Amino acid sequence: MGRSRRPVRLRLTGRRALVRAGQLFDDGHAAQAAALLAKTYLRHQDPHTAVADEDLVDAVGGYVRAVDADPKAVPEPLAWARWAYTAAHQLHANSPDLGVLQVGVDALTHALLGAGLPGEALAVRHEGVEVAAARGDLAGARRRRVLLASELQAVGRCADAADEGLAAVEGLTAAGPHSVREDIESMLVLYMGLEACHRHDAATALATRLGQHPAGLEAVALLAFEPAGDQLLNVLAPALRAHTRLHHAGDVCGRPDCPEARDGAVGARLYAALLAGHDPATVAPDHALIKVASRFLCFPDADEQHTTADTAAWAGYTHRATLALPGSSTDEITAATRLTVAVADRHSDAQAGIDVCRAAVTALTGRAGVAGIVAARLDLAQRLHRAGHCRDALNEAAGALAAYGAVKTGRDVTGVTYYLMVSSMFDGCHRHDDIAALGLHAPFDGAFFNDQHTVVAGWLVAFEESRLARLEHTRAFHPDTACTGERCAHDLAAAADIPHQRAFWHIKALYQEHRLDDAVAAVRQHLTGYDPATSPPLQGLAAVAVCHLTNAVEQAPGEHDETVLPWGRYARRAADLLDPGRGTGWTDLTTMFVRAASRYGAHTEAIDAATDASNHTSEHGDAATALSAQLEHAAALHAAGHCTDAREHATAAWHDMLEHLDPTDPEQRLTGLLAGTNLMHLLGDCHQHTDAVAVHTLAVRTYGAHTAIDIPAGAQDREQRWQRDNRGFIHRSHDHRTAYHAHDPCRTEHEHLDVPVATALQGILAHTDVTPLLIAVTQDAP
Repeated sequence: MGRSRRPVRLRLTGRRALVRAGQLFDDGHAAQAAALLAKTYLRHQDPHTAVADEDLVDAVGGYVRAVDADPKAVPEPLAWARWAYTAAHQLHANSPDLGVLQVGVDALTHALLGAGLPGEALAVRHEGVEVAAARGDLAGARRRRVLLASELQAVGRCADAADEGLAAVEGLTAAGPHSVREDIESMLVLYMGLEACHRHDAATALATRLGQHPAGLEAVALLAFEPAGDQLLNVLAPALRAHTRLHHAGDVCGRPDCPEARDGAVGARLYAALLAGHDPATVAPDHALIKVASRFLCFPDADEQHTTADTAAWAGYTHRATLALPGSSTDEITAATRLTVAVADRHSDAQAGIDVCRAAVTALTGRAGVAGIVAARLDLAQRLHRAGHCRDALNEAAGALAAYGAVKTGRDVTGVTYYLMVSSMFDGCHRHDDIAALGLHAPFDGAFFNDQHTVVAGWLVAFEESRLARLEHTRAFHPDTACTGERCAHDLAAAADIPHQRAFWHIKALYQEHRLDDAVAAVRQHLTGYDPATSPPLQGLAAVAVCHLTNAVEQAPGEHDETVLPWGRYARRAADLLDPGRGTGWTDLTTMFVRAASRYGAHTEAIDAATDASNHTSEHGDAATALSAQLEHAAALHAAGHCTDAREHATAAWHDMLEHLDPTDPEQRLTGLLAGTNLMHLLGDCHQHTDAVAVHTLAVRTYGAHTAIDIPAGAQDREQRWQRDNRGFIHRSHDHRTAYHAHDPCRTEHEHLDVPVATALQGILAHTDVTPLLIAVTQDAP
């Protein structure tokens, strides 16, 4: 609850120094202004003996402000401030001058707060409010009242703070939003503080009054989607808890949405209160109100019963008002449409979503270009299709695709994406040949996209999402329709896997966003309720099971989940049935099973699976895959305590890698780096530290100095693999040392392998671009 940082404009008396100091303050050079004032006015004066003088009061008023910029430049600021306060009162008594009195009062307030004397400062601040009001400076009085409320809040005088805050809102004038923005930010902080005091009704009243003032609502609208507005909410939780612990430790609040219990609810309540004075059914379209309502609707908690605003009603207003305003752009209409249909989806109101999309198409016709209208028509088509209005959906989709194809070329990424979407809709209704019969073809120039890996990856994601949507539609609306399409019959037979595939895509997205805890929770939640012993082999379910294995390998030592091995065995069984050719997916799954089984003490299973993978890849895989499988076999022996055999197998595989891996290929280079790191751990775990460091130094020298040829394609997957494997290596090392070498004497300087790990990491970080993620990994090291 801080003080204002705005420099006070010094009363210009004609003296050159005061004028120049005022300019310096306005330009943000407070220390220079203080030095000028000290040199001109204060050098030969004593605050205990100086005679009252109006120019000197003005000089001190600016002088004490420099404490914020450079405390050393202003000796004795409090003494000079007390002098200015006394002198201003004397001058005012002799010849009434509220201006000089304001300067003296504000100077003392500022100095007292800077000296850590808030009790005395509050009384002087209140006097400053009264002086500003007497001068007719309503904006100044309001600003000082807001600061007074924040300062009262900071010292625990919460009831008084609420009264002052409400009074400050009442003092808002018709000034423009930019001129009151600072006040609005302060009052929003006050609102949040009132929530922390369990004074929820007072907080709601303050926000409601703020929302009823046009200037206040416009200022909030300016903050609504800016970083400054979000920052206020993001820093709210710790500030609220600190205030509550300090001043309300014994208070009990029965509200389930109290900020102490649910931090996320306060933002929804804030914006709901700002809207409370308006009726979404009758209020006129207004830009500021649209922004505030849109921000309110973005909160997931907006649908909870603790808010006073109807989300469906405000969503409807936001969309209607945006369409009604003549200056609304295509982007604004599109954003309002997406927000409104998202609310409809939260309420499971399919018809409302359709109506909103249809209104958007009508509004954009004649206002937007072809691309904007086509995107809106396809959104409408998808919603019609999802609701089972197949004929209308396909007609709308085909018309939109034809309109888009008329203006785009075969090198258009969006056009291909649209084609995948529309063709899946036709397939979902068993009309597999109709899209071609309509003369609609994918605008695809294959040669042009040959090297655009990111684009192709995006299409694969779009295709998979469209396929799942198609199967869901077919199961819901055409389950008994006869269809002779071989692919269709095959897909429908596997339709039971749809929930698992959707769960896997969601979990994969969490991994990509580095939300590991959320990913672990999502995996466990999805697998709950399914039996790995009796579940049929399904690709999506097996993929989630592999995620469960991955989490088990990465979890900290000491954690144990008894479902890991049963789900690992299910995944292996499913892979054998679904991938009889034992491709890359089978190999990756087996690797993860070996690591998980080793961590969970199922060493015989781990060694057998590793041997199977090693034998298969030696006969059918490339050199990198085969040698990596041999290293995994060595790691399984190592985990079982067969240290000598493990070192021999791993060392032999490493020397073969040095001969066969291509250091100019990003994937093989990463494989080499991981292999060197793996062997470093295998050697170091058994106190072979000198050999461990030598191996890893060679790995970095061989595979870590070729960053110039890195390509973007696959970079994110390589980074995730690097992070995942290294975390697993570190946890595996802890397990091995604890189980087999806890009491072994080690007389080298690298007793616990921490130094070799740190040394190796330094070398990696100096030579390769995929390794900064190891910084996070080392924080988890035992």
